[in-house]
Order: sequence, then structure tokens, then C-alpha cells
Amino acid sequence: MSTEASAVDDDDEYAIETSRGPYPVVEDGLTAEAHPTEYLVTALPVDHREARTFAVWVQDRGHGKYAVALHQNSSGQEVLTRDGQWVWEPRPSSRSDEFIALTRFDLDEALRLAKEQAPRVRWNGQTAADWLHRD
Repeated sequence: MSTEASAVDDDDEYAIETSRGPYPVVEDGLTAEAHPTEYLVTALPVDHREARTFAVWVQDRGHGKYAVALHQNSSGQEVLTRDGQWVWEPRPSSRSDEFIALTRFDLDEALRLAKEQAPRVRWNGQTAADWLHRD
């Protein structure tokens, strides 16, 4: 992936174009960079009002590793393990090395697993397909 920069607009001295999109130039020559930290994966159309209800999230956990997560709320969330089970994720200070090894994936694997799991997500006993085909 190229990070070569070129001008976006001659009139806009505060923007550059990279292979990942336009970024503003910050003071002192520093460039702000956007980094996706979460991907929404849903079996419903993304603009469907219930897309997030039947979603799985792929979340960046640092060091090139991602978690596949369900139903985040104020109490926490469930994450997918390497053996396909959903387990409650402890607070960061309580996560063992074994837990992290069991629940972290590279991005490609996490997205693949999330796409496999999204059609299986149940909310009030229904899947996204059930929701779309209800009477």
C-alpha cells in the first residue's frame, strides 16, 4: 500500500491525499491518521434499523490482533473463542495470557469468523432471517 502524498486541492493547504484518503496536516508537520478500530458485521443490510441488533463486531485489540464480539453493553460483552464458543470477556486487568490467545485473531481471520457468525446471532430467540421473514 502506497503512502505517497499528493495535494487534494491547491486551495487547501491543510489537506493531503494518501492511498488511504485525505488527512489534515496538523501543526509542526505532524499528520493525523485515521485507523479503523471496529468493524460492524451483520447479515442484515447495514442501513436496516435492526442491523446493529443482529451484529457481530470485529474490534482492534492492538498488536495486530482483533476480537470478534457480541452485544456490547455497560457490563461488557461476549467474545468468540478459537473453538467457536462465545465467552464473557473479563475486564482487561483480569484477562490471562491464555484467554487472550484463545480470543484474538488476525484481521482476516476475525472478519471471516464474524461473517460466519453474523447470520447465527439471535435476539429474543430470532435470527436476522427470522426477523426479515416474520409475519
